[in-house]
Amino acid sequence: MKRAFFFILPLYLWAGYSAAPVDAAVIETIDAIVNGELILTGDVEVELRINLMRTNQNKSFSDISEEELNILRRKMLSMMIDRTLLSQYAREKLTKEWKDRIRNQATLETDRLMDQYRTRFSTPEDLAREQERIGMTWEEIRAVRYREIELRYLEEYIRLQLNRSKIESPTPQEIAAFQKEHPEAQPSGKILIAHIFLRVAPNASEEEEKAILERANSILLRARAGELFEALAYEYSEDTLTSKQGGQFPEPLEKGGYIEEFDPLFDMNEGDISEPIRSPQGYHIVKILSKDTIEDLIMRNKRVEERQKLLEELREKATIDIRQGASVTLP
Repeated sequence: MKRAFFFILPLYLWAGYSAAPVDAAVIETIDAIVNGELILTGDVEVELRINLMRTNQNKSFSDISEEELNILRRKMLSMMIDRTLLSQYAREKLTKEWKDRIRNQATLETDRLMDQYRTRFSTPEDLAREQERIGMTWEEIRAVRYREIELRYLEEYIRLQLNRSKIESPTPQEIAAFQKEHPEAQPSGKILIAHIFLRVAPNASEEEEKAILERANSILLRARAGELFEALAYEYSEDTLTSKQGGQFPEPLEKGGYIEEFDPLFDMNEGDISEPIRSPQGYHIVKILSKDTIEDLIMRNKRVEERQKLLEELREKATIDIRQGASVTLP
């Protein structure tokens, strides 16, 4: 049975463990145990604070009634249980090499984000005041950022798994029914992309360009074999404006609005990865992140339904113990 959640958050905001190690035995309280994995009350509180910061910058815990706060806690816990199940599923499928690669990449990105965050505050006192305002320590903020990034990579793995399942393209009847049911849907036809860019110097020799193309094809093979496109872009792309964002462009593109070499991308499907595209600047390996068309809206809904089916299967098999505030001693 499908359930509606209060929070509108990206899939990668899962929880279920703390990224920061515990050095000594402490008394904690737990809200749930999912297949032996703890969801601590403190984790739920931190996620609630982060969500509140993102949805209403001017609102704090003190502005919320105890009754409303309890409702939000229960809904957040339910969401965190689902995220933990999906996280466990992805980790079970991944090899140790892949887990280490994701962990290392997530650490690098977290360090970069936290360095950027520090630059917003001119003195240690300013930073301390900000931590006091949001009710979170620097270590808690960093732990949440780390989880977000690492679990974003795990979400990408699940997306690839769902894409490999047999999701059929919408029929003309399905398209007509969707348009009748959603007359307000007026797709723009734009696409959101990410790319890995390898520069070719204007005076490059034929041999130099051939070597760059071979490198591009090698990266393409890795991406199509299932390696995380974001991680490959972060490591190899020479576009300094997008590489740290996993290669993602800041805005969707419309046909003819960027470079003509990109126009064939509009005929590709969401999730597809292009052959190396030669532009005047170099080679681009492009991934279609999303398309704003009726067909792709329907396909997106189908993938959401597939994800929900997976989640329901995981819940049926899982051992979930709701504790909400029970004490536990952590080593």
